[in-house]
Amino acid sequence: MLSAHPIIGPGKRQIAPQTARLTMAVRGSADHYLANKIHRRHRLAQARQVGLGAASAARLIEEVLAGVEGTADKIRRRLPAGFPPGVAETKLSGLREQAARLME
Repeated sequence: MLSAHPIIGPGKRQIAPQTARLTMAVRGSADHYLANKIHRRHRLAQARQVGLGAASAARLIEEVLAGVEGTADKIRRRLPAGFPPGVAETKLSGLREQAARLME
C-alpha cells in the first residue's frame, strides 16, 4: 500500500482515498479491500481466522506501532541526497495514516 501513497489524493491524476483498494483482502467476517476502511478490528479478525489469535496479533500490532516514528526518522535520515522530498513525505505520511488506523 505504501507504494500507492504518492498517487492517492484529491487531484486530477490521483486516486481518491475513499477508492484506494488493496490487491489482497483483509479477511474476517467479510473481505475488506478499501484501504481507508481497514482498522485494527479487521486485522484482529483475520488473525483469529488464520489461527494466530487476537492476543498474539494485538501484541504484534503494538510492536509495529511502537516502531513507526523511529522507522520514519531513520528512513528520512538515510534518504540519498536529491531524493524528491515530496515523495518521501507522502510515503511517510501514508505510513503514519495507516498506523493511526491500526490504533483504532
